[in-house]
Amino acid sequence: MDVAEQPRIVFESHSRCNDSHAAEELLREVLSRSRAPGHAWVVAMRIDGATPGVLHGEGEITNDAGVAVGHRVFTGKPGDCRGLASAVGIWASLALDAELKRPRPVATMEGQDDAPASAPGATAVMSADSPEASQTDGPPRVTPPGPPAAEPPEAPPPADWPGAASPAEKSNHREDGHVVEIGASGFLMTGSGGGLVMGASPFAFVEVSKGIFLRPSIAVGGTLPGQEPVVTWVASRFDGCLRVAGMYTNLHGMQLDLCGGTDLGVLVADRVLPYMAIGPSIDLRGELGGDLAIILRGLFGFNLFHEDELDTPFLAGRGEVALSWRLR
Repeated sequence: MDVAEQPRIVFESHSRCNDSHAAEELLREVLSRSRAPGHAWVVAMRIDGATPGVLHGEGEITNDAGVAVGHRVFTGKPGDCRGLASAVGIWASLALDAELKRPRPVATMEGQDDAPASAPGATAVMSADSPEASQTDGPPRVTPPGPPAAEPPEAPPPADWPGAASPAEKSNHREDGHVVEIGASGFLMTGSGGGLVMGASPFAFVEVSKGIFLRPSIAVGGTLPGQEPVVTWVASRFDGCLRVAGMYTNLHGMQLDLCGGTDLGVLVADRVLPYMAIGPSIDLRGELGGDLAIILRGLFGFNLFHEDELDTPFLAGRGEVALSWRLR
């Protein structure tokens, strides 16, 4: 006869989470009042971070025979193991409750573990002192099963579940979740063919797919006083970027953007000269809270035009400090 008892809880993949112990404690807390239909039922949670920028929390329930009776995968942001643990715990509680209410074959004849049934899924019910038992030596009376138990309902997502948008996210994202930012930076540049160049660069950041961004920008600068030769530099740049999310709470942490793009413009010295460079860039983005972020950016380029009168070097580089504002 099955006896309801608390399921055994297994938390795997500790190395995937910085807060794995806190996540495991939260999972145990959520399941502390849950009961399984029998002995040796297990609720297991596994963390999978194989997809860049995404964390998967997999929950599985197995019965005393080692057969899986429930399985669900939740998706969250890197570092949000507690949110995944909460999601798995609430789902498992609902699934175990549904299993407890599901009709099961029961036999009450003394010395008999499994009563025969005339139809698949039938439940045999017979008491040793019932009138039927005293009047016949035949098989026990068979009672057809009740209606199957309904699947566990979907629980409304709490605020810390993966995928549940915070008020800030709801106000700053479209339904498709794409992000648009605008910003401006100040920069210092070397290797243009002139002296050390200082200037400003407005830009935009547009998400076209999950973690994939386009970054168009315009830059205008001039040679610092005392530097030779004196030039004015005007260029546009277009980058494609991959964003690597850090381990942090949403809107309060660090991100790394790996980009590649092309500068195309002119150098104005004694005459107008073409300028073109291609190369990578790296952005370290720190979220200051809300919609505001500060960005440290480094760029390296291979100069494709070499002007003898400016003695243009093969490599160019610049550093930028920028502020950006999230529009949605």
